[in-house]
Amino acid sequence: MQDVQRWQALEDLLLRLRRRLDGALLVVEGRRDREALQWLGFEDIVLVHQGKSLPDVADLLVAQAAGAGVTLLLDQDRTGKRLQRQLVDLLAGRAKPDLVTAKELFRLVHCRCVEDIPAELASLRRRFGAKPAT
Repeated sequence: MQDVQRWQALEDLLLRLRRRLDGALLVVEGRRDREALQWLGFEDIVLVHQGKSLPDVADLLVAQAAGAGVTLLLDQDRTGKRLQRQLVDLLAGRAKPDLVTAKELFRLVHCRCVEDIPAELASLRRRFGAKPAT
């Protein structure tokens, strides 16, 4: 995939995600990840590392999502993948987290960390113009 196509696909994915997440939760590892997603225009972001145990975070997600959905957007490093597996296990039978979005997103960006996505997007925007027509 050429960079311009990758950029357009990334912009489209982010737009679809913003529309789909109305009321749903985005789960990230830490503060810098949350700030990165806020820069991208997302709200309702839950931190995994917020001074609570992982089972408590899972309970919080179930209570706050209330059927609206949970999207796990964790880093693609060893720690992020371990946290994802643990959260999926803890949410089993109570909530079905979306794992596809993160997979698709990280396929389009050349980074493994959520906090690096805005810089990647900004770089593509500088190369190809502002935002593509949607």
